[in-house]
Amino acid sequence: MFDVNILCIVCMLSFTYIEKFINTWKTRVTMQALKATCKVCGTEFDLPEDIMDGELTSCPTCGTKYIVKISKDKLELEEFKGDVEDYGE
Repeated sequence: MFDVNILCIVCMLSFTYIEKFINTWKTRVTMQALKATCKVCGTEFDLPEDIMDGELTSCPTCGTKYIVKISKDKLELEEFKGDVEDYGE
């Protein structure tokens, strides 16, 4: 027969896991996709959720390269004028 304390702990852990799963799902569903507009050709394209300040990205249509600038309340693209070297990454 199960010990009541162990059963209670298992139930609490199960409910905690389910609650975290639901909250994560809600966040993913309600999170808006990050959109950017190319300054050269005007194409609107999606950026990855996990994009970071200073990361390089490019327009999928014309290939113009940008540096992503993220501030507290907005995202900007600054045209990248240098050569891109990823060192095999």
